[in-house]
Amino acid sequence: MTIIDRKVVKDKIKESVEQITGQDIMVRNRERPRVEARYIAFKVMKDTFSRITLNEIARYFKINHATVIHGIKQITDWIETDSQLKLIYNGVLYEINTFLENDEAELIPFEENYVSIGKYEELYNRFRILQNLHSNLLKENKQLIENHKKYKRRHELLRDKLYV
Repeated sequence: MTIIDRKVVKDKIKESVEQITGQDIMVRNRERPRVEARYIAFKVMKDTFSRITLNEIARYFKINHATVIHGIKQITDWIETDSQLKLIYNGVLYEINTFLENDEAELIPFEENYVSIGKYEELYNRFRILQNLHSNLLKENKQLIENHKKYKRRHELLRDKLYV
């Protein structure tokens, strides 16, 4: 069994999360996709290393350990209800496991329902398409509401003129 430097594995986790999510998780802001990606990295690090401390994870991300605690609790709950986040989490675990297997290192505890990366990419692309469609429908709905208000006012004006 090869001993792998923990920093190398943490860097690989960071790289995998960023590659799969398209988010730079070291940037400090509260955009939901970036927060989700960062929290996934916290959880994968905690699940990967049997003896990693929350402070060690916090130092890596240059944050407070309480943020790591909160992040791991949040993402654990979110993964249970959000299949997209679960796919991302499983995809990162799959990549890290593959990385560790290649070095004959200690393996990560797997969940039973792993999805292949190809399937993940297909589902993620579908998700992005649906996200764009949703955005377009919201814009279209807003326009329809504005048109409805405009025609309703015209109708009321015409009705008042006819019945006055």
